[in-house]
Amino acid sequence: MFDAAGVEYPTADWTWEDELAAAEQLTNADEGVWGMNAPVTYNEFYKTAAQNSCEIIAADGTVTIDQPACVEALQFMVDPVANLHVQASEADLAGIGDTDLFLQSQIAMITTGIWMIPLFEDAPFAWDIALEPGNTTHAHHFFSNAVAISNETELADAAWAWQSFLSADPASSELRIAANWELPAVTDQSLLDSWLAQTPPDSREVVFEALDTLVTPPPFTNQAMIADELNVLFQRVLSGEITAEEALAQAKITIEESLSE
Repeated sequence: MFDAAGVEYPTADWTWEDELAAAEQLTNADEGVWGMNAPVTYNEFYKTAAQNSCEIIAADGTVTIDQPACVEALQFMVDPVANLHVQASEADLAGIGDTDLFLQSQIAMITTGIWMIPLFEDAPFAWDIALEPGNTTHAHHFFSNAVAISNETELADAAWAWQSFLSADPASSELRIAANWELPAVTDQSLLDSWLAQTPPDSREVVFEALDTLVTPPPFTNQAMIADELNVLFQRVLSGEITAEEALAQAKITIEESLSE
């Protein structure tokens, strides 16, 4: 799709402006082709805000989600759908998932994670991965799975043996890498090299480069509730019911009330 549109491939130097410009060139509304797709959700927002050097909560505990840099970040997320029309709306999707549209060559750039690589392996076209563009800096998600042992277990030795196998044993790591869904948290470079050698995509090293700019969500004890309430606000911005500034002003109140409980 990039070649057909004469668009240069993404590079590590890309900014939001570059991404939007490419998305505009790659979009063909008459043929139902969209230049990009990125969820307009809280889980995407805290990362996108970080790409604009915005903190949701400052170091002193002040809720700063309504600062101008955060408003700009939310507007950047909404504009491709609501104003620039380079990303499909829910109505445009008509119940079809973004993954399916990507595989049908109807989405040119999709923001997602490495767990999608196995689904894309048999795509009938050439594809690759790249660092996400930032505005003032790069920022990337970091998702992890964890295992834990209850301090009340009567099978501590067995639990430890299982946890050790699952998280660090070479045999387990080899199974996980072969599954090509997630990466084990190991330091054995030979194991990681076997994952890097798999194709597609050709640029798997980008996954490790992204770790240099990883961000995690603010550690709210009621993370799910806050995410749900902010997602509702973001949908209201998408529909034009409220502005990005109004949404984040309300988000600030929501978070402050939650933290005071």
